[in-house]
Order: sequence, then C-alpha cells, then structure tokens
Amino acid sequence: MDKLERLLNLTALLLETSRPLPIVEIQQLMDGYPADPDSFRRTFERDKRDLRAEGIPIDVVQIDPADETSLGYRIDHASYAQTDPGLAPEELVALRLAVAQLRMDGQVGLDTFRKLGGVPDLGTDAAAITRLDVPEYLRVFVDATRERRSVNFEYQRQKRRMEPHRVDHRGAQWYVSGRDLDRDARRTFRLDRVESKPECGPPNAFVDPGDVPGLRFEPWRFGDEPEQIATVRIDADHVHVARGRLGGAGEWTDQADGSALVVLRVTDSDTFRDLMIEFLDHAEVLEPLTLRDSVLEWIRTSVT
Repeated sequence: MDKLERLLNLTALLLETSRPLPIVEIQQLMDGYPADPDSFRRTFERDKRDLRAEGIPIDVVQIDPADETSLGYRIDHASYAQTDPGLAPEELVALRLAVAQLRMDGQVGLDTFRKLGGVPDLGTDAAAITRLDVPEYLRVFVDATRERRSVNFEYQRQKRRMEPHRVDHRGAQWYVSGRDLDRDARRTFRLDRVESKPECGPPNAFVDPGDVPGLRFEPWRFGDEPEQIATVRIDADHVHVARGRLGGAGEWTDQADGSALVVLRVTDSDTFRDLMIEFLDHAEVLEPLTLRDSVLEWIRTSVT
C-alpha cells in the first residue's frame, strides 16, 4: 500500500467514526502501517502532520476527563466538508461545456457527471479535448454505488468486501470509498489495483449514507519520488482560480504586476504535470528545470 492510499484510508476512518479513536484502536483498524508500536506511532505522526498540512482538520480529544494522556482522534465532518463554490451562471455554462467535451473511452457515459448541473447536447460529433484513462472495472463500481450493491473483489492479493458509497477521480487515479464489511470501517481503494472481476450482490443491500464528503488531496505531494521544490508563476488573471484550486497548498508571494509565485513540494512529477496542464498557458514552471522540461515535453508530445 502506497502512502497516498494509506492517507486516504486514515482520513476515511477518522471521518466515519462517531467517537474519538485512541491510537491503539487506530493501529488495529488500519492497514498499511508497521506492526511495531514505536514504528507505527512515528508513521502515524508523520501522516497526521501531512494531513494537517493539506488543510484536513484532525481533532485531538481527551477521552477520559481524569486522564490527560487518554487522547483520541477524529475529523469533524462540518470542518472537513467543502463549501458551496457558488458558481455564477456563466461559470456553470463553462463547466457544462468542459464536461460535454470529455470522453472516457466509451465505458462511462456523461450521465455520471450530470450532477454538475447538466450537460448540453452538443451532438455526437462534438470534439473531445481530453480523455480520462478508465480502469477496467470502473463501470461496475459506479453501478454498484448507484444501486447500493455490496461488492466482493481481490485487492493486493486479499479478498475484500465493501459497501461502495462514492467514486472519485484524484491525481489521475480513480478511487472507490465505502465501508469495508470485514473491518467495519471506511476504506478507499484504487480501482486500477483491483485484481479480479468484482462480484456484486443484490440491489438495495445497504442504506444510502447520504452526502458522503469527498477526499481532498494534493496528490503531487504523496508520491515516492525524492522531494523537489517547484516554483510556479501564475498569471494575474488566474491567481484567484489557482488559489482556489490549490487550497492551502504552497507558499504564495504576490508580484507587483498582479501575478503570483507559488512554491510547491513535489514527490510525484506526473500528477504535478497534470496540475500544470489544468492552467494551460496561465502557469509557468520556473524551477527546477527537470519539472519544467517534463511539462514542456508532455505538451510538445501531445500537440504533435
């Protein structure tokens, strides 16, 4: 299990719990951590620090009023949930047009995304400006989530059973989140790592949990590469958009001409490149040169 996946599962566990969880209980419920208690605690503290750096509010609560050392951890839903973006009518139109030009290898229709506000009918000949890689079993998990079917599948050589609550796309990867039936805890799985065809149970097998919050991450920070410090220049007319996209990530410096420099810590160059592509020509990677060259080479390859 990689670090990003472990952080996703830790976030899900602390979101789902109805009471603060002591660290011993977290170790029992979580996969992907060292078995040794000291090693677990060190890894857990690093993960906790990284999640807080990404703006995820982990509360520490004294469980026993008579014992100051009896601490538990949880994430408050209200503090974690993303607020309504408050899109203006013209912004919603732009969003609809963008979704209308999205193609997903024919495996998932645009109905999946109509909750964004609807997609105008541009006809079957509308040109696609981008494509998303689709894992083999995405459709199965999307349907199971909508129809509230439990799913059995093999994942990293283990049999898993879950109630799928939502499917997300983060950092060029697809994830399914829900309740792990064997562990009775919230878990998140990367769909490209599902190793067997999922077997679905009957419909309406569980109660719809309602508005399950999505998982917010800056995945360019959670790779396995040596850390690089990237400096990016954002055009003046896109600084507001970029600040909203990056959330609390990065160190910002406003420039006299209205533009801004943002410094990001990068350990996954592929997802960092994907982030830069989102801004088209309104963002320029200044350093390091390796990351700058990677973005430019991808653009040259894509347009030729």
